[in-house]
Amino acid sequence: MTALTGEQWARIYAYAWLHPEFRQQLEQNPAVAIASVAHELDLQYEAIFQIPDPPAGMSADAIARVADGTEWSYFHHHRLSCGFTVLPGAATLDR
Repeated sequence: MTALTGEQWARIYAYAWLHPEFRQQLEQNPAVAIASVAHELDLQYEAIFQIPDPPAGMSADAIARVADGTEWSYFHHHRLSCGFTVLPGAATLDR
């Protein structure tokens, strides 16, 4: 699966900064907004983002604690991004 790259996300963000209506649409419905400018920005992708596999060694119990909000320190301790990881090795957009 080919997800949007860090470079493509940079172009999408810049476009949103220049076009307030697009920015609003991007914040409300990213899939529709990105599809609406894909041709104009020459974006070729199969998915908006790709969710990576869990980190090696992270137990199902630890994943469940993160999912239910009781623990996030695993991500902080291992310096994992809580933003959108586009593809392994690509830019990460942290919130």
